[in-house]
Amino acid sequence: GDDDARPLSSAAGEAALLGELALAFVLFLTVSSGAALRQWKLLLHNLCRCEAAIGARPSLYADAIALLRAQLELAPPDFFVDELSADNFLRASLVALAGATSDASGVDARVRGALELLWRFVRERFGLDVPQLMRDEDEFADDEDMPVVEDVDGVLQVTRDLQQALRQEHEDPDTEMS
Repeated sequence: GDDDARPLSSAAGEAALLGELALAFVLFLTVSSGAALRQWKLLLHNLCRCEAAIGARPSLYADAIALLRAQLELAPPDFFVDELSADNFLRASLVALAGATSDASGVDARVRGALELLWRFVRERFGLDVPQLMRDEDEFADDEDMPVVEDVDGVLQVTRDLQQALRQEHEDPDTEMS
């Protein structure tokens, strides 16, 4: 019935989302579930890039950022340095989160506090700081060798599919290295 579908705006919906984020990570970590990894990546990708939700749902974001910090505590210290994971999805998600929250005046104090703890942890554990992550992203975005995409029917979808395939090839731990 109508009670089965709770809107994300409710506290129960937010708790369910955080529970799914936690469960996906635990399943990936404990049983090496590829499906769980994909779900964890998708949830983080979306959470880190939804600027409007950061302002609209500060308790969700404060809790999600704290959860991400707890999850990263399980990552090895060379996680962002290792050549297999240096350019991983998580680095891009952290950069997106930093960009989405760069206007501190519009960010709730709970979210700012959680972010400060996350950025301090990332800096201490992995040797990365938020300004460096954003500088790295800006350097990549300004690369003259980046392809230019024209908005022509079908081209954008083909480009998205190609980008997704390239990301998966680059990020997939099951991909054989030559």
